[in-house]
Amino acid sequence: MIISTSITRSKHATRMYMEPSFASSIGAHLGAKKAITFDISSAGAGMLTGVYVLDRLIQSGAARNGMVVSRGETTPIAENTVREITEKYEVQFAARLVGDSGCAIVLEGGVIPFLPPI
Repeated sequence: MIISTSITRSKHATRMYMEPSFASSIGAHLGAKKAITFDISSAGAGMLTGVYVLDRLIQSGAARNGMVVSRGETTPIAENTVREITEKYEVQFAARLVGDSGCAIVLEGGVIPFLPPI
């Protein structure tokens, strides 16, 4: 199983897309032809949401293992904000405090037994 929790849905830095799902694109790139894939868009909480969902699917027996992947590309937002700042206390200032990131985690049965049921 592959779950993508990214909210950044772009190809080649400028082209935004919604389909195919980012998880299916990752699965195709990895050659995981039998993997069930889907996206969960949940911003900052996305990675944890994906881990909870995958853990529950593993605990229920619906999946044996899986990968949760997330990426965030906020540099274009920050660069645009810097160009638009006109006052000392700009309302968009918080957008400059973010950064690009990426993460992947692989889970197998019983890896996270301490998570409480949802």
